[in-house]
Formats: sequence, C-alpha cells, structure tokens
Amino acid sequence: MFADLELKIYEGVENGSIKNADDLDELAWETVIPYSIYYDLHPEYRNVWTLISHYWDSPMYFFNYVIAQSLSMIFVEKILNEPGFADKYMALLESGFDRPAPEVIKEATGIDMFDPEVLSSGFAMLEDKIAELQALYKEMGI
Repeated sequence: MFADLELKIYEGVENGSIKNADDLDELAWETVIPYSIYYDLHPEYRNVWTLISHYWDSPMYFFNYVIAQSLSMIFVEKILNEPGFADKYMALLESGFDRPAPEVIKEATGIDMFDPEVLSSGFAMLEDKIAELQALYKEMGI
C-alpha cells in the first residue's frame, strides 16, 4: 500500500496533478481505501501521507523495498535451481556497486531488471511455495 502510494505521489508531482497538501490528501485517500477497511472507518486519516516521513526524507524508500524483495525472490529461485548461480551472486555482492544497480546486477548475474519477464520466475517460485503451504494446511485439516 505504501509503495503504491509513494509511486503515485511521484507520478502526480511529475504530471502536475499534485500541487498542494489537499491534492496529496485526496490521492492518499483514493490509494489506501482499497487496501483496508480501517481507512474507510476513519476518514480523519485522509492525510495518512503525512505520517510517513520517508516520502520527503528518503525518496523512493517504499518503492525500493518492493523492487528489492522481488529481486530477492529471483535470486533465491536461481540459487536453488541454476547451477553456478550462487557464484554469480557472490560476485555481485563483492562487486562494490560502483555503477547503477541494474548495470551491476546484469553484468554479474545476467539478470536484466528492465526485462518484464524477469519477475515471472521469482513470482512463480513464490506461488509454488504458497501452493505447497496450502497443501500442508489442508493435510493438517486447517
């Protein structure tokens, strides 16, 4: 939810639809409502964006977490299923990140973060693990 809001804030500033605090309040409200019934019950939190200092002191904070978590799923999937990938991953960690992360990641591991298909393997692994957990729950009668 917060990553979604953060991205929409940056897009709104860029496209000119956010010009003041009222615009931020409205955007925040429209964004958070689908995520929780809590906000619908408490309209006094229309300015929920003001509670998250990261929006102005650490730009792209939440959005970066989403990217990092997605990328970590891809790394785990490749470490488990691709012989030799662990060595590539270790080379990545030792590289020092002296250039933009997407360049370093692609050079060290061959993973192109700008390829829309890249996230598919990580999410497929997550979906498999969820199905495995559901089967275990069913087996246990839960």
